[in-house]
Amino acid sequence: MIQLCHVNFFIILKNMGYFAKLMLSMFLLAPMLLSSMPYKKSIVMEPIIIQAMLCLGDDRPEMSEIHGWEKTYQITSGCRSPSTRHTDIALNAFLKAWKENFGDDQRIVEQNLNNMIIVYSRDHSSMTAYTEKGVLVKDAEVVGVTSDKGYIWVSIRDTNDRICNSSLVHELVHASIWAIRGDHGDPDHLGDIYEGWSDKHSEIIKLLDKKICMLGI
Repeated sequence: MIQLCHVNFFIILKNMGYFAKLMLSMFLLAPMLLSSMPYKKSIVMEPIIIQAMLCLGDDRPEMSEIHGWEKTYQITSGCRSPSTRHTDIALNAFLKAWKENFGDDQRIVEQNLNNMIIVYSRDHSSMTAYTEKGVLVKDAEVVGVTSDKGYIWVSIRDTNDRICNSSLVHELVHASIWAIRGDHGDPDHLGDIYEGWSDKHSEIIKLLDKKICMLGI
C-alpha cells in the first residue's frame, strides 16, 4: 500500500508543469521547515521587576487594613513592602501553629491578633535589648520591636521584601505572651529575668519562617 502511494505521487509529479511542481514542493516541505525553526522563548515580565519600576520615589507611609482581621492594620513605606495578603497568610499560619502547640481556649491570642498594628520599616533602629539567650546588649541594632501587645515594628531592610526573612513571627510571639500575661512579652527571651518564653517558642519561629518561605512570602 505504501509503495503504491509512492508510485502514484511520482506519476502525478511527472505530469505536472514546473510551477505546479514548485508549489507542491513548497506545500509538502512547509511542515518540515516550520518544525526546524529555532524556538523563541516568550518574554515574561517578572512581577518584582514591574513592582520595582512603580516604586521609584514612592516612600510615603501608608496604613492599610488587613482583610479578615477585625481591627488589624499594617503601616508601610513604599510598595515593595509585604502586601496585606501576605501579612494575612502569615497571621493565619501563626495562629494555627500557636493553637496546635499552646492552645487558645479563651481566644486571647486570636483576639489580640485581631486588634494590632504592624509597622514594616526600612529604617535603622538601635536600642538596649536582650539577645535570645537573655544577654543584655547596649546600643544594639534591632530588626524588630514589640512595644505593646498590639503594636510591633518590623525591619524589612535586609529581607529581600519577604516576611519569612523578617522578625514578624518572632514579634508575634512577644505580642502573644504579652496578651496572655498582661504585663510584658518576655523581652529577655530565654533569660532568667522575665518568664513566658520557652525553647518551644523558638522552635516554632524557625519552623514557621521556613514554612512561610516555602510559600514564597
